[in-house]
Amino acid sequence: MKLIQRGAVWYAEFTDFNGRRRRLSTDETDKTVAKIKALDLQRQAMLDDANPEVRASVADRQYSLTHALEECLRTRWAGQKSGKVRKYSVRAIQRAIGHWPLHTITYKKLMDHCEGMTGKTPATVNRHMSYIGTALREAAKRGEISAVPHMPHFAENNVKERYLSATEETAILGRLFRKGAAEADYAYMFDLTVVLLDSGMRCTEALTIEAGQFVDGRVRLLHGDTKSGKGRVVPLTVRARVSLSHMLASPLHGTVNADWAGRRWRTAMTNVGLPDLTLHTLRHTCASRLIQRGVDIYLVSKWLGHSSLEITKRYAHLATTSLDAAMGVLEAKCVVASGEIAVPVSMPAPVGTLSEDNLMIDVGILGAKGETRTRTGFPTRS
Repeated sequence: MKLIQRGAVWYAEFTDFNGRRRRLSTDETDKTVAKIKALDLQRQAMLDDANPEVRASVADRQYSLTHALEECLRTRWAGQKSGKVRKYSVRAIQRAIGHWPLHTITYKKLMDHCEGMTGKTPATVNRHMSYIGTALREAAKRGEISAVPHMPHFAENNVKERYLSATEETAILGRLFRKGAAEADYAYMFDLTVVLLDSGMRCTEALTIEAGQFVDGRVRLLHGDTKSGKGRVVPLTVRARVSLSHMLASPLHGTVNADWAGRRWRTAMTNVGLPDLTLHTLRHTCASRLIQRGVDIYLVSKWLGHSSLEITKRYAHLATTSLDAAMGVLEAKCVVASGEIAVPVSMPAPVGTLSEDNLMIDVGILGAKGETRTRTGFPTRS
């Protein structure tokens, strides 16, 4: 088998069992990745031509890690916003160990590979192992391997999440507002900052919002427009609604990207003496404020569009009032006296969903049969 380049794409050329000359496209411009994929193409072509007995005898040895990763890129990860970054990592994996047959991959073999990834941070190594683990689990579902090995995981030296204080927020918005009075770029950045701060959206999500997605004070992010690929609805505060309206009316909207916004943000942060802040800090700030004000962590996860609750749990330590809220529920106990139930004068207001611009439950509480309860918790007999 040999590789032949036609234009920018590499082709696999070989002779099959029947003596026919075959030339199949790898759809790759990277020669190293193309060589690995070419082996898969040749193997599959040979199997297709082989008799059933031969195919059955090699069924558990015909798939490589490259094949499994390609299937994930084609199906599970298709259309996700993080696709470009993930594909870059997947290509690095394929160049290094993509030739491994799936049935030969073990925990020890993966550990040896991880230890050889010199110069890579624990976070990068863990990300590669996560991609490999997903590819192996999907391969197991397809029946290409019978078992999935335990995946290595390394402790990460995570830097504490950075959040904006009220003072920092005032300084940043003040700087952007003053600069925006003379420069359209920074007027747009002011509105973008407000939207990100009050919605928790990712920068790429906010920059690609279309007018039809902004309805009734909420933004409807469509499937494929988010990092996870799943759509969601994001409520907006009053000031965020105003700022988003300004963004949609700006000639810059839809023509700029996150790199453009990041450069202007860094310039502004240097001018206010906060060079460590990034646009993503605004998302962390929104999440921290929701948690600190009593919003349930599950709702925060849905709000931010996290792929799993585990990602949101890094903010859990900020819920400093959660125990006090739990105690308040017990304080609202009923006292039994003379065969009657005395209802407390007031009950603590539950929190969790958005009603206009305040974080609170906006639903009635159903009581026992024959009762209805108002939002203040007082029962009335029907």
